[in-house]
Amino acid sequence: MLGKDFVSGFISLVFFLSRSPCRVVTTSADYSQLESVLWGEIRRFIQTSTHPDDRTKLGILDSRQGGPLLVNHLHIRRIFDNGELCPLSYLIGRVAAKGEGMLGHHIAETGDGIPRTLWLADEASGVEDISYERASTWARRMLIIGNCYSGAPGCSFFQKAVQGGVSGAAQRLGQISLHIDPSQPGKISVEWDSQGA
Repeated sequence: MLGKDFVSGFISLVFFLSRSPCRVVTTSADYSQLESVLWGEIRRFIQTSTHPDDRTKLGILDSRQGGPLLVNHLHIRRIFDNGELCPLSYLIGRVAAKGEGMLGHHIAETGDGIPRTLWLADEASGVEDISYERASTWARRMLIIGNCYSGAPGCSFFQKAVQGGVSGAAQRLGQISLHIDPSQPGKISVEWDSQGA
C-alpha cells in the first residue's frame, strides 16, 4: 500500500543513492516505529531491487549481491566501485533520547549546488521539538511526515508547520504541505511555501 512510510522509505533511499557524499538521518516517534515500519520499507526496497535488464535477480543494491550498499541494522553505507567504503556517506536510523543525538551530521558542500544532507522525521507528531531544532543546524533538506494530533507531546514544530506557521529550517528551505482528508477519499490539497527556496 502506498502510504507515508512507503513514500518516506523510498525518498530516503533515492536521496542517498543519487548523490555522493551524502548523509541521511531518519527518525520516528519511537524505536519500534522506526525499526519495524520505516526501516521495514527501506529494507523491502533494497531486497526487491532489480536491474532494468534482468528483473529476475532480486536485491541487487545489497553488497551481498554485488550491489553498492553495505546494509546493517538501521545503518547503510555506500561502497565505491573499487570496493572501498565511502568514509563520509551513510543512511541511518536514530531515535534521540536527547536532542544532541541529532547533532553533527554536517557534510562539506562540494560546490555543485546539490543538497547532501536529509533529515527525515516519520510520525512527526511524536518527534520532540529539540530533535527538529538540532537537525535544522545541518539538514539541507527535511521530510517531516505524519498525522498531526492536537496535544501530542513534543509536536509543536509539526503542528505549527501543518497549521501554516513556517519558521527556522522550513522557512530557509521552503515547505510543501499535503493535506489529505480521510473523509474525502482522493482529495489532496497542496500548499507550497517558496520563501527562500
